[in-house]
Amino acid sequence: MPVTQQTQSSRWMTRRYLLALGILALLSCTAYGVLTVVLAQQEGRGVEVNISGRQRMLSQRTALFVQRLLLSDSEAAYQQAKAALREATLLMERSHNGLTRGSEELGLSGRMSPSIYALYYEGDRALDPLVRRYLAALRQVLETPFGQLKVDLESVQLILSTAPGPLLAALDGVVWRYQQEGDEIVAILHRMEGGVLFLTLFTLLLELLFVFRPMVRQVLAQIHHLQEGSEALSREVVQRTQAQQALQRARDELEIRVEERTASLSWEIAERRKVEKTLRGSEQRFRAMADSAMEGIIAINALGSIVTWNAGAARIFLREEAEVLGASAEILMPEPLRHRYKAGLARLAQGGMSRIVNSTLELQGLRKNGEEFPLELSLSTWSEGEQTFYTGIVRDISARKRSELALQQAREQAESATLAKSQFLATMSHEIRTPINALLGMGELLLETTLTEEQRRFLEISNQSGAALLALINDILDLSKIEAGQLVMESVPFDLHNLVVGTVDILNLLARERSNRLSLNWHDALPRWVCGDPGRLRQVLLNLINNAIKFTDQGRVTLTVRPESEGGQRLYFAVEDTGIGIAEEKLESIFLPFSQADSSVTRTHGGTGLGLTICRQIIQHAGGTLGVQSRLGQGSLFYFTWPLPGSADPAGLPVAAPQECAQQSGPLSDSGRTPLVLLAEDAEENQILIRAFLKRSRYRLQIVENGAQAVEQVKGGACDLVLMDIQMPVMDGCTAIRLIREWERQQNSGSTLPIIALTADAMRSSEEQATAAGCTLYLTKPISKRHLLETLASYLPA
Repeated sequence: MPVTQQTQSSRWMTRRYLLALGILALLSCTAYGVLTVVLAQQEGRGVEVNISGRQRMLSQRTALFVQRLLLSDSEAAYQQAKAALREATLLMERSHNGLTRGSEELGLSGRMSPSIYALYYEGDRALDPLVRRYLAALRQVLETPFGQLKVDLESVQLILSTAPGPLLAALDGVVWRYQQEGDEIVAILHRMEGGVLFLTLFTLLLELLFVFRPMVRQVLAQIHHLQEGSEALSREVVQRTQAQQALQRARDELEIRVEERTASLSWEIAERRKVEKTLRGSEQRFRAMADSAMEGIIAINALGSIVTWNAGAARIFLREEAEVLGASAEILMPEPLRHRYKAGLARLAQGGMSRIVNSTLELQGLRKNGEEFPLELSLSTWSEGEQTFYTGIVRDISARKRSELALQQAREQAESATLAKSQFLATMSHEIRTPINALLGMGELLLETTLTEEQRRFLEISNQSGAALLALINDILDLSKIEAGQLVMESVPFDLHNLVVGTVDILNLLARERSNRLSLNWHDALPRWVCGDPGRLRQVLLNLINNAIKFTDQGRVTLTVRPESEGGQRLYFAVEDTGIGIAEEKLESIFLPFSQADSSVTRTHGGTGLGLTICRQIIQHAGGTLGVQSRLGQGSLFYFTWPLPGSADPAGLPVAAPQECAQQSGPLSDSGRTPLVLLAEDAEENQILIRAFLKRSRYRLQIVENGAQAVEQVKGGACDLVLMDIQMPVMDGCTAIRLIREWERQQNSGSTLPIIALTADAMRSSEEQATAAGCTLYLTKPISKRHLLETLASYLPA
């Protein structure tokens, strides 16, 4: 085909092709614009249907939450229902405002069709005023406190009557109308879709007939001419190329083979020389290292014969290399181990893997002189060609075993001494507390009698001395627990403010007696409820504040409590006084047991020097630190930190009061009958004391002298409560409690007799043992009359 004809044909095809593309582009843009508008309208209707449907659901939920508020029987349940109602109300108001006024966040335009506008704002049942009255009623309910919300309130009546009736019907009408308008838009979209599809197909048919068909014919003709010329040229090119490639491949292969052979020979020669040199050096280094090692290095073959033996092995087994090479390794082990050694070799020969390979074991070895000794063996395996060898690293651990035995004996002796100390303290505590109980109890009873002022003063001094002696015993027991590592810290929720204020109130009287002013500096950012050990914290505060008051006359003592850092869980406590102060060189020694800054202090102010030692140990055990700043004659500042993470108010949790415990134990005394208290006590002075405590009370008292008698009396069914001593002859209190509880389980009575452990043993282990046996309450002597009567009243209510 001539060049001119080809050019004209190409221009003609190009014009037709551009015309077809223009028609398709115009049709596509028109269809896309129309469909975009219709789809946008449909999408808006979809959002409005969803939001109006949500309004319908929210109206039912708010009515349900109002019913829950009416049925709430506790403050916690009422507040929970109110929170849910508030959230639903806000969502309903937000949805309604979006539908009526528009909301970018919700994707609502706020535009309404005339029919929907009529549903919202026209007629007696217009939805907008109905919803707003309903929302106003909900806000009134939310503002009503617990206990004042009634069914007959106007707002409640409006909600309960509107939600299931007029409001639901109006919302259903709006949802239905939104859906109907959406369906109308979808119908329009379907009609447009059919029209666009028809126009597209018709346009494609015209283009196929008048544009592409002539173009295809001309293109096919040109392709046919080009193919014929191209095929002839390709055949000639292929033939020449194949010949050149074959020649080049032959030349390249020959050169590569020559180079590879030359390089291979050079590399083999160099590697052989290098390996020979490396082997000689490695053998020399291995031999030197093996002979210098303190451990024995022994290698055997698969038959069990020794092939390697170093100087360390010679020192351990007292055998030279010449006499062991080639010999069986059996000569290195006692007779009982040799059969196990042979069985292991047999398993290895059969392809099995011994459990001692690649592990470390402790075995018995045999020296040349017949001495058996403990050794540690680490065994590994390696191969050389088809032969397998085993290498063992042997260590003589005789010295280590002797050290371990000595350490075990020392540990047992220390544990025995600690146990003896604990038993001694428990015994001494019990023996001292028993007479103190009688002394303080009798003194309390004497104070209730008619006395002269001098007699009353003497008796009060006696009681104060007894209390001081009891405090000293408690300090010694605490110090013993700390030294023995038996101090246990609780982690329970407690009211920090009440604990601190109560502690200050307790010591206010002592401060006024010494003409001091005791004040509390409480930080507002402190949490009310924290989690920790309230008893130990109170013990530390009492000790530090009492010391500050004791060493201050006519001055000021301030307790400061604040967070250590903003948002942290550690609290800072500081006790500052304007007292006598402490010399700088004495600041550290005051924390040592039985130590004070000056020996004259003990004579002037009293004390044993144990308080600060115990405080520091308790604070450190809790994870805090205790420090002091002081100058002689200018007062002191004791400060400490204590980790006390915030805790939720446990007011909503059920807490069993003593009366509730008594009710859970079942009715113990019939109405009109005097309750009978059984006292199991072997000390006559304590029997007299308890009898005197209950002399003018509403209780009858029966006394037995051991646990066996107490068990018999309980089985007789005559007593309502048992006061049980722990350490008694014939049968101790814990054994008696266990027998009583076992008897109750056999009777299947459904009630549990209150058993109160009343003992002079203040050790925590004794309390845990009594609790495990089944006692209801654990009381430590000495006990006051008031405390005893309050305890009995809690378990035997009138």
